[in-house]
Amino acid sequence: MNTEIVRRLSESFLARKEPTTIVAEALLSSLDGNIIDAMVEIIEREQANDLLAESLREDELIERVNGEGSK
Repeated sequence: MNTEIVRRLSESFLARKEPTTIVAEALLSSLDGNIIDAMVEIIEREQANDLLAESLREDELIERVNGEGSK
């Protein structure tokens, strides 16, 4: 266990990774693969919903601009 601690500390300090990356890697290494897969799926679904919402907002804006131009 001591070897693992030393390895991780050395990796953290020598690699000069962002603190959030170090924490994320540590968390991921302790999680079951099924949990990680579920988390990725949730994130991808949320990103898709965000993109869809943004696209709908853009479409509404275009319709308003086109509607005002035809008056």
